[in-house]
Amino acid sequence: RLSPDGEWFAASYSDGKVRIWDVQAKKQRHLLDGHTGGVVSVRYSPDGTLIASASSDKTIKVWETASGKELLTLRGHSAGLRHVNFGPNGQRLVSFAYDKTVKVWSLDEGTASLATLGIDLGELGELDAQLLEMGSRHLLVKVLGQGIDNILVRVTVPPEIYLGQCLV
Repeated sequence: RLSPDGEWFAASYSDGKVRIWDVQAKKQRHLLDGHTGGVVSVRYSPDGTLIASASSDKTIKVWETASGKELLTLRGHSAGLRHVNFGPNGQRLVSFAYDKTVKVWSLDEGTASLATLGIDLGELGELDAQLLEMGSRHLLVKVLGQGIDNILVRVTVPPEIYLGQCLV
């Protein structure tokens, strides 16, 4: 995965590590070592200062791009992850897992998901997703995968889950 400015490349590995490469120098700059299972998804924040990695160990880790320092570990899925991505402002994450749930996380809050929503996306294989919008009662997620075109999933949030009135 290439950073937004094109200067860094993040590669995920089945050994639980993420390697950050300096594209111009063609050298590894950081080894992000913290997952106990294979890393299945890695994404940069929109401004490129953070990296999120998702693993088969059921965790998401957030790292500082420049230093490679681990900032946060998010736990809550009951099965290995399939995908993680940042929302447009970089303060929210969306994750999909094999437990058939989508979670929306606040990096401000750090430890708890804002919402857990059951979604059965079937056997779509490799997924990519973007959290497009978050209102007080809904999420809009764009899902892309092999053999499918853009799918927009609008999820109505149950009344007991309060997301707050904000855009991602």
